[in-house]
Amino acid sequence: MEWCLYGHPLSGHIWVETLYRHLDRTGWVPVPGVPGLFSKSSMVLCTYVDDLLISGSDAEVAEFFATLPFEVGKGGPATEFLGATIEFDRVERGSDAFWETRLHLADYIRTLVRTFERKWPGKAVRNAWTPLSSELRTDVPAEATAPESRVLELVGMLLWVARLARPDVAFAASRLASRVGRWTADCEEQLARTVGYLQATADVKLRMQRHVDDRACDLLPDLHSDASWVPGKSQSGAFL
Repeated sequence: MEWCLYGHPLSGHIWVETLYRHLDRTGWVPVPGVPGLFSKSSMVLCTYVDDLLISGSDAEVAEFFATLPFEVGKGGPATEFLGATIEFDRVERGSDAFWETRLHLADYIRTLVRTFERKWPGKAVRNAWTPLSSELRTDVPAEATAPESRVLELVGMLLWVARLARPDVAFAASRLASRVGRWTADCEEQLARTVGYLQATADVKLRMQRHVDDRACDLLPDLHSDASWVPGKSQSGAFL
């Protein structure tokens, strides 16, 4: 590859092939079941198209960028990634100390709220303190209709927020996503409520901690999932 044209149908495919070949040659191993995630020794690399996020010692990170066969933008400590703001510091708690990573989507959520207000002019976004209302029904059968582009856009943004750093809206986003082709007035009210909930809690942060004495190789992820396979009532999800 000499140059990849933005917007060309093959651009993304060619780029991924080029990047993954280089990672394979230099000893990076894909993490099973997690597309775009690689590991090498104590380092972890997250790839999202042409955005790269790497963790490791200063020397390891410098060596990684020095061996890349193509130019990259200016690196540095990760402060934001894919719309999320990243904060990282040491937290003292009594005699214990922890490394804490915090993710929040305040700026992205404000963009989401403005998008809703623009797509639904005249409909005010009111603060809410739960993402869904029990008084509004989104499970009532309705005639299938062609999804509205504005509904698809907002629900897509909600799914992204839930996946990246706000698991508290995962159920609401999933429920609304299952109704885009059978949209009702109650669905629209639920969407407005979920957007209002995010507006009221925009500064909520997802916090992850590890003790300063923990070694990365000793940390094991716990994956919890739940699903009901009853026809018409299935809801599934996973939390890592």
